[in-house]
Amino acid sequence: MSDKKRLYDFYTTENGRHFAREEMTKVEAQEYAKEYSLVLRDVKVCSICGEEYFGNGNNAEPVNKGRCCNGCNNTVVIPERLRSVQKRSIKNNKTKN
Repeated sequence: MSDKKRLYDFYTTENGRHFAREEMTKVEAQEYAKEYSLVLRDVKVCSICGEEYFGNGNNAEPVNKGRCCNGCNNTVVIPERLRSVQKRSIKNNKTKN
């Protein structure tokens, strides 16, 4: 396990209300959540827009090698992938002719 500190959000188990945000190692966060009966979520930052997101995120390639939020995936990454496919298709059609 890594001893790198990250931001973690803690939520109450009863009603899901936000309880605290702390910077700590994963082990410290797990122990804190267990001690206070909290749900733990690590805070992730989009590699494109810099905003926080939760969950797994999305592969940001070909824009960059990081992870991105759903908004950037829909408005930046997917359109870039489509442009890339279109460029390859045009290039392949030109070489066939």
